[in-house]
Amino acid sequence: MVEEEEEVPGCGREAARRERRLAKSALDRGLPALAASHCSRAMAALGSSPCRPLLSSLHKLRSICFFKQRLLREALSDAERAARLCDDDARRSALDANAARLRQALAVRQDKVR
Repeated sequence: MVEEEEEVPGCGREAARRERRLAKSALDRGLPALAASHCSRAMAALGSSPCRPLLSSLHKLRSICFFKQRLLREALSDAERAARLCDDDARRSALDANAARLRQALAVRQDKVR
């Protein structure tokens, strides 16, 4: 999804790399809000460090996170609208469950961020 950066010696980025790995993992699990949070933490960990390859990789990853969040918000809106308009109780229940899964994917759970 996001290419690996080349090794740049001496730019002290271990915390940023760890947060980036967590962000990729969260994105793979379908949690783009959590992934974006990890990207922000990684960027903060870099500070003013001149690690351009890592910073570029983080910007790309964060853009992907924001795009996926937007898609999930649109899907959630559609699911909630469909559930409101549905006459069949069983189908409405399934649509509500789908909306709940989408809401969970959009939520940033602070206990998982730490």
